[in-house]
Amino acid sequence: MVVVGLVVGVFVSVGVSLPAKKSDLPTVGPTANELEQLAADLSSGKPDRILASIADLPPGAEKDVLKTFTNIKFVDFNTQTVRFDKATGAAVVDARLTPRKGPPTYEREALVKRGTRWLLYSSLPNPKAT
Repeated sequence: MVVVGLVVGVFVSVGVSLPAKKSDLPTVGPTANELEQLAADLSSGKPDRILASIADLPPGAEKDVLKTFTNIKFVDFNTQTVRFDKATGAAVVDARLTPRKGPPTYEREALVKRGTRWLLYSSLPNPKAT
């Protein structure tokens, strides 16, 4: 699913919405339960849940995101690969994306916390099988 990386990567180039104060940054990375919930939302096939799970989605990008993510049957985050950066409040985790048809793909996903939820922010280069 290189398309996922390209689609989500385009959203990153539009701009970053960081918290107003450094004290607003999370102090720990996502838990296994939080990653499970995000994976369930992204692979739900339900437009509202998918769109609510992506951070900083530019206006008008919904159609492309839904086209990509409604093809995803299952998202699996490898909880052993979570890396959290206290300076930025972002986390990176390896993921396996299983489409409805075809073999799974592997990506490294950048996650950010908005309010009480961790959200998908971007796909990063150099994925590896997890």
